[in-house]
Amino acid sequence: MHIYRDKIDKDLDISNISDKELSSILDDMGRGLIYGYLLFGKDVTYEMFLEKLKLYLKIMDKLD
Repeated sequence: MHIYRDKIDKDLDISNISDKELSSILDDMGRGLIYGYLLFGKDVTYEMFLEKLKLYLKIMDKLD
């Protein structure tokens, strides 16, 4: 998990997210991104991933 955390944390502060939460978030987002790629041929860049992650975190923050 630290490989992913270290990479993402360089671009987006995720220090307040536990490893368990981050794993769950990446599972949810990854599933959606993979389905989009396999079913619809949508390519995803790291920048697009970060934007989706920011949106996901904002939504989760508002729900808490």
